Amino acid sequence: MKRLLPLLPLFLPAVLNAQTVLFEEGFDGTPAFTLNTTDVSSTTGGANTWLINDAYTGGSGEIVCLGFPFGFTVPTTAGQPAGITDPNGPYMHITSEAAIASGVQNCCFAAADGFCTDAANHFAAMSTDVSTVGQGEVSLSFWWLCGGGNNNYGEVYYSTNGGNAWSAITTPIAQYRNQSAWVQQTITLPAFAEQAQLRFGFRFVNGTALSASDPGFGVDDVRITASVATNSISTGSITPLSYCQGATVEVPFTIVGSFNAGNTFTAQLSN
Repeated sequence: MKRLLPLLPLFLPAVLNAQTVLFEEGFDGTPAFTLNTTDVSSTTGGANTWLINDAYTGGSGEIVCLGFPFGFTVPTTAGQPAGITDPNGPYMHITSEAAIASGVQNCCFAAADGFCTDAANHFAAMSTDVSTVGQGEVSLSFWWLCGGGNNNYGEVYYSTNGGNAWSAITTPIAQYRNQSAWVQQTITLPAFAEQAQLRFGFRFVNGTALSASDPGFGVDDVRITASVATNSISTGSITPLSYCQGATVEVPFTIVGSFNAGNTFTAQLSN
């Protein structure tokens, strides 16, 4: 006896829609970043510097310019939200050398004015490679703040050759400024995927400006994550549509993703 066996579309998903953490840096121990490098036309010295500490309290001090003393006040850096792994713990940030000399070490900067403070860039770079080969979609996330101004702001860079060359990330943000409270940023770009030597870096641009405000560029909880691809199997159409009872039926199927060896999949037929 022949029987009509229409096959209902079959989906056997093995969903692994999770994230794999490839790199994370909360600056609570030995950092995986090198501070104050010369990458991307940056300086190792100057009026500002990258620091890692847990200083948030501001203060006041004095700087000598053209032979005259000038007082300054540094506001307290905003406290960190609970979303950060170690709120109000160590973080990586820009601080002015004048503030450090006055005992103030929280996130601040001396804006370039063309007279007493020269324009300069300050770079901090990952010191280890991260491989994203075979990892699917890759994202960079971090918490940041920066007051800055039109000529004073933070930038984010990536390298795919171990830090020998750097490319600016301009999407979704090109210039990190006008943000005095901590906020999280996530960046996902195809260029991050399938890289054997991926690194990220942060640059503070201190251009000559008439108006700028603290805090400087501060960064915390840097993470590189990969989204595990969703695996699934779907069946195609069976031809012909009628078979004798006990006959062998060949069921075409399509696989998305990859499965380990030894899996058994079952297709359910109905009449």
